[in-house]
Amino acid sequence: MHATSQSKFRDCLKTGVTKPDLVLLLVGFCVGGHLALEMAQQLHQQGDTLALLALIEASAPKHHKLLIDSIPGRMLSPDIFDLRLFAEEMSAPRGKEVPVSCEQLQQLMPEVRLAYVLEQARVFELLPEEVRVEDLENLFKVFQTTAIESYNYEARPYPGNIEKIWKLIEG
Repeated sequence: MHATSQSKFRDCLKTGVTKPDLVLLLVGFCVGGHLALEMAQQLHQQGDTLALLALIEASAPKHHKLLIDSIPGRMLSPDIFDLRLFAEEMSAPRGKEVPVSCEQLQQLMPEVRLAYVLEQARVFELLPEEVRVEDLENLFKVFQTTAIESYNYEARPYPGNIEKIWKLIEG
């Protein structure tokens, strides 16, 4: 985690979130698993014990970095590469793929690229018609921030138990 993320977690944990008689359950989904792992690390450092740390469909941080580094187009400008990954992430839960390539995005003007991804997501029924480009802009900013944090995250060994959950529900 970047130093800013670690300090944000520390600030959150210092505000009295934990109490001695509180049962702590922490769950992280996908790259949120990296965030949950970091929070578990900091809680452990404070002397708190988690009753459960569950990581749902979360890859190991080093695996995530290797995966990202192996994707064609990695050396393209971040906005093109990130938009391609964003389209892929939108489609993954539905088992569909939004056919948006880095090459297609390069041919578009920067100000219309996100609208293009939105239109493709609608064509493949991944997003409802009422979703606006402005809505997607906010989601994309969160995606970019999370992707950067996850990519740069250096995990440490966690002394407690970790439950890993893959493939919850088909359909």
